[in-house]
Amino acid sequence: MKRIVFTNTFYYYFLLFGLTGMLLWHLFVGMATGLILNIGWIPIAIEFVLLYLVSEKLAIARIGVIAWAVVFLILASLIKIGGSVLENWATNFVHLFNGGFLFHLIKCLSGAYILFGTRHFIVEASD
Repeated sequence: MKRIVFTNTFYYYFLLFGLTGMLLWHLFVGMATGLILNIGWIPIAIEFVLLYLVSEKLAIARIGVIAWAVVFLILASLIKIGGSVLENWATNFVHLFNGGFLFHLIKCLSGAYILFGTRHFIVEASD
């Protein structure tokens, strides 16, 4: 199988830390709410597979990380941010910068950095 090379070690560890953090977060939320067997296993499985692909530095990891960052970090966070803005529109934005809004803003910015880093700091290894 083809391999990839990370040209920036900070980005590599940021990606591993982010994937591990999201995996642990989804495990915690799934167990706390009891929904891990219903639908909570989907993000856990995706992040576990991506963590394996990135740690093994397989070439398909690049496509998987791009898809994960776009769909689950950027788009999902933008939808949550938009919902928060619409919800706070009625209250004249009194509670806009609560913990949920800032959490999703940080997730969106992290996803943008992961997308940028994947395009610039990951290259295919030459045989």
